[in-house]
Amino acid sequence: MTSVRYVCLFTATALLGGIPARAQSPREGTLESISADHTQVAARDANGLFIMSVEDQALKDSLKDWNKGDKAKVTVRMSGSKMVLIDIAPQVAPTDPIQRIGVMLAAAAVLLALTFILSWKNLRRVLFIGQDNRYSNSKCQISLWFGVLITSYIAAVFFRAWYGGGAFIGNVNIPAHLAEISGLSALTFAVSKGITQSKAAAASAAAAIAPAGVVVPTKTAAAAPSFPSDLLKDDSGNFDLGDFQMIVITALAFTVYLVQIYQFLAAIQLRVAVTLPDVDSTLLATFGLGQGAYLTKKAVTDIKQ
Repeated sequence: MTSVRYVCLFTATALLGGIPARAQSPREGTLESISADHTQVAARDANGLFIMSVEDQALKDSLKDWNKGDKAKVTVRMSGSKMVLIDIAPQVAPTDPIQRIGVMLAAAAVLLALTFILSWKNLRRVLFIGQDNRYSNSKCQISLWFGVLITSYIAAVFFRAWYGGGAFIGNVNIPAHLAEISGLSALTFAVSKGITQSKAAAASAAAAIAPAGVVVPTKTAAAAPSFPSDLLKDDSGNFDLGDFQMIVITALAFTVYLVQIYQFLAAIQLRVAVTLPDVDSTLLATFGLGQGAYLTKKAVTDIKQ
């Protein structure tokens, strides 16, 4: 009697749509190919090549971000003799906090050592001191931001090569907001130097033709650099709001991105191409406002400011 019930249940299930497909455990493999219409994916693991059909539209759309050579963890179900992809995720290599901090510090040390050698051992002056022998806001912000960006890139490349091999060297992309904030940093440095040199040249020309006894304001060099006073005050020793805003915003962007890259390096995705974490639009806008306020102040104030 029991056998009859099983036969009836089997027959009813088949008539109503077939035996439910059986989901398999996730398996790891390297993507070999993805069809142009994203309806079929081929991957290879230790057991050889296997081909998966893709039926879910959202899954098809997600495959646009995958490339041949990516290491993936896939979950499939068997539909008759056909293997259907139901989920795909990148394989990741976890790192511990000591590894992340160590690699980032080593990357920063390599960058500083290279700068030290190329600057003829005058590291502080190259990175932070302006021509007037004071700490330069524009130099400090571009040095800090360039440092954290390149350190992040080196650390990401190292971990990808260490866990994934030579095929994963490079292809670490910079997202839009990160590229924009880096461009703003470089632009501020260049424009700031242009404003200073233009004002200095104009002051020198004015001094050369000034009548005797007329004093023309000129940019004078400090006896010695003073940190952090040079970054917060003008040449007369007065607190400068524009300089203060720029330093605060630069420090904020620097700190936030360090935290982001630290978290990003916690799980290294073994994909042919990855993208560094992006900065949010609020931080980008604030950074831009700070740089703009600094340059405006620099353009409209006296040469000694």
